[in-house]
Amino acid sequence: MIDTAVILAAGMGTRLAPLTRTLPKCLVRVNGTPILENTLTRLSDRGITRAVILVGYMADIIRSGIGDRFRGMRIRYIENPLFHKTNNMYSLWLARNLCPGGTEFILIEGDLFFEANVLDRLLEDPSGCCWAADDFLRFRDGCMLTAGPGRKIQKIEIIRKPLPVYHTNQHKSAGMLKLDGSTVEILWDCLEFEVRHWHLDLYYDQVLARHLQEFDLNICPVNGYRWMEIDDARDLKQAEAIF
Repeated sequence: MIDTAVILAAGMGTRLAPLTRTLPKCLVRVNGTPILENTLTRLSDRGITRAVILVGYMADIIRSGIGDRFRGMRIRYIENPLFHKTNNMYSLWLARNLCPGGTEFILIEGDLFFEANVLDRLLEDPSGCCWAADDFLRFRDGCMLTAGPGRKIQKIEIIRKPLPVYHTNQHKSAGMLKLDGSTVEILWDCLEFEVRHWHLDLYYDQVLARHLQEFDLNICPVNGYRWMEIDDARDLKQAEAIF
């Protein structure tokens, strides 16, 4: 049974300014509930006993706001001192010592607000290694996962402009992955390769895309469930309407 979650919360959240001038993005509130507290509550309710939080921007505010325990769950912090000039792949790489190869964990982006059903669906998925994803046509930009037969992910792309045509096997990343122990070991090797080559400005999605042939990643469909990646004021407004 998975007992660990890794949460990426080091970013500056510049697109959510002015809110993020005085508050880290992960503590921005959706209808009164901070994003990170919602994530930790969902995890605790589903038996996760340890959360490793990658921090950077306003790290002290996150530490003081959350503490070392949350509803009985142990909280560990790892600080990315280069948060202002690296991307989330570097933050994730920093977690390798607390979650060595063989460790199973749930990977969650720190700006994700979601209902319990999303996490339930991921935990219950029969695949040992899967990525929560929705219908890409609903969103039309962001991280797109293209699946082949049997839900296996065959391509990962960051889409910034509308596509000329959309297909049913194209899925939008919902910012949450379940990774088994052998996959985690491969993940650390791939991240290590990119760090050694100074590719520190990548998203973890892009690292997985570059090394996709080394993984057995599958789509975990969460269509119809409520979730929102909150990047800017429009996303926040939509999240408050959804929730």
